[in-house]
Amino acid sequence: MPNRNRYGQPTVTILPYDPTWAEAFDAEVMQIREALGSVAMDFHHIGSTSIPGMIARPIIDILGVVSSFSLTDPRGNEMRRLGYEVLGEFGMDDRRYYRKISKPGSLSYHMHVYVEGSDQIEKHLAVRDYLIEHTELTNSFAELKRGLIANPNLTLNEYLNGKARFTNEIERNALRWKIQGRPGRKK
Repeated sequence: MPNRNRYGQPTVTILPYDPTWAEAFDAEVMQIREALGSVAMDFHHIGSTSIPGMIARPIIDILGVVSSFSLTDPRGNEMRRLGYEVLGEFGMDDRRYYRKISKPGSLSYHMHVYVEGSDQIEKHLAVRDYLIEHTELTNSFAELKRGLIANPNLTLNEYLNGKARFTNEIERNALRWKIQGRPGRKK
């Protein structure tokens, strides 16, 4: 049973970086590919678990890219058989969102699917790559997260809101960095 805050909600759990998160991503993508069969989809590991050295909530974020939602929308039952909730756009236009929540303390999976050409694809990949290349920002982000979770009564919404300004700035800088051809990129 997870620890609970004053509102009875599970507390936000942050774990040190674990290199097996990349392996968990690969294993999950293999299961999704098998379940979806002939659906052509590219997959990318995004979010904090994709950034070496980053502390993170134990959630593997998967970015799926398809040529049309008409390929994935009819395949909801296949995703449900894998343990995913099929949540449609879930508050974001032009996205399909799937969530697989494991038992407390285990990895969970969130899959965000976009159609080729979506600005969201570029944004997610730019942020990931930017943080991988700029370890000083990764360290600052980790410190922000540690500061937030120091509050034992922190709710998930408070956690997300607490890091929003930092993540919004990272998104802007990452997109600018990508457009400029990734200046200062490590060799």
